[in-house]
Amino acid sequence: VSRQLRSLQDHLGAPLFDKAGAGLRLNAQGIALQAVVAEALDRLPEVDSVTVVTQHCDRSTELDVNVVADSWSFLRLPAVVDADLVIMHWGIRYPLFDALVALASTTRTIVHFHNVTPPELAAEVDRPNLEASIEQIQLLHLVDSEIGTESECNAHTLTSWGIDQDRICFMPFPIEPPRPIRRAARQRPVRLLSVGRLTPAKGTDVLVDGMSIVVSRTATPPSLTIVGNPNLSDPEFIDSINEG
Repeated sequence: VSRQLRSLQDHLGAPLFDKAGAGLRLNAQGIALQAVVAEALDRLPEVDSVTVVTQHCDRSTELDVNVVADSWSFLRLPAVVDADLVIMHWGIRYPLFDALVALASTTRTIVHFHNVTPPELAAEVDRPNLEASIEQIQLLHLVDSEIGTESECNAHTLTSWGIDQDRICFMPFPIEPPRPIRRAARQRPVRLLSVGRLTPAKGTDVLVDGMSIVVSRTATPPSLTIVGNPNLSDPEFIDSINEG
C-alpha cells in the first residue's frame, strides 16, 4: 500500500498526506483530491455521453466531435443546450470562450485552466494576442464556475488575478507511466528529458546553461535530451540552442 501511495503522490506531483504519530492523515491537497474523486465516482454512472466541441479538428477520434466557428453557434448547438455539464478549456484566447458568461448562467460549467505565456516573456509580435488572452480570462470574475488546473503554478496565477482559492481544484492529467517506476539497480548517469515548445519564453536556454554548470561539477555527468515541435517553435532559438 505504501508503494501505491508513493506512486500516486509522484504521479500528481504533490504530497497528499502528513505524518500523524505512527500513522498518516490527509493534508489539504489530499482532502481536495478526495472531494474531486468522490464526486467523480458518484457521478460516473450518470454519464450517458460525451461530446467534444472545438473550432478545428485535425485528428480522428471515437468521440462525437462538433466543429463550430464562433460563440453564438456554440451556444445554439443542441449538444451544448442539452448538456448537464460543460467543461471549457482555456490556454489562450479563442472565440468560443466568449460564451462563458451566457453558458454558466444556465448550465453547470467547469473551466479547465492551462495558463498562458506572460506577454513580457514572448516575442513582440506575439504579445498582443497574449494580452488579449489575459483580458478574456477575466470573464472568470463574472461567473461562479469551478476552475480546475494541473499545477500549483497555475493556481498561483489564478489567485494573483483575484480568483478565490476555494474555486480552484486540482485536475491532474490522466496519463499513466509506460512502466512501473523502479529504483535503478546500479548507478548510472541521470538522464533528463525536456519536452515543449522551443521558444525563449519556455527557458530552454536557461536549462542548457544550467546543464553546462552541472556537467562541469559532476563526476558522472547527466545527459539531456530536448524534444519539441519545430512547427510550433522559434527557428532562430533552435539554432541558438544547437550552437550552445
